[in-house]
Amino acid sequence: MPPRYQFNPHLTNENTIYNILAKALTAIPEPDFNLSLYLLDEKIAGSEEVIRLTTLQQLLEQSRYKMFWETYLSSPKYKDLTSEVKGFEDAIRRVIGRVVAMTYQKIEESVLKGYLNLDGEAFAGFLHMYGWKKENGSVLIGTNKMNEATSVVIREALKFEQLTKVIGYSNEM
Repeated sequence: MPPRYQFNPHLTNENTIYNILAKALTAIPEPDFNLSLYLLDEKIAGSEEVIRLTTLQQLLEQSRYKMFWETYLSSPKYKDLTSEVKGFEDAIRRVIGRVVAMTYQKIEESVLKGYLNLDGEAFAGFLHMYGWKKENGSVLIGTNKMNEATSVVIREALKFEQLTKVIGYSNEM
């Protein structure tokens, strides 16, 4: 929120605030939404609209995507809050796509459809956009630097003197 709202609360335009918060949802996992919330006064932060947007934000942060879509589509009030953000639903799907690509190499097609709230040609178009392939009821995402299992070798250098202290303490117990 612009500083003028903080210092001149009488200039506050609540619709602008709701639009900023709705737009910040499309940037998750970046902290934009939470940082914007910190600038709100108690009256606006406790409004029904901000509570609705916070509910959506929490579902996205918790990766509860199917519940996000169920909640979002449960009331026209959610769509009204996000209507000024062009391409809101597609932007949310891109957020979900980034998280899925970081997490999975292979995911069940039905699960991914639920996450994205897509089916048919729209689902096929989404897969094509990301270069993902369908195979035997699953979607192959492929490996990338975020979802690739890598082994980590941890070496600890213990000196014999350190080990004798540990053994000595264990004898005292």
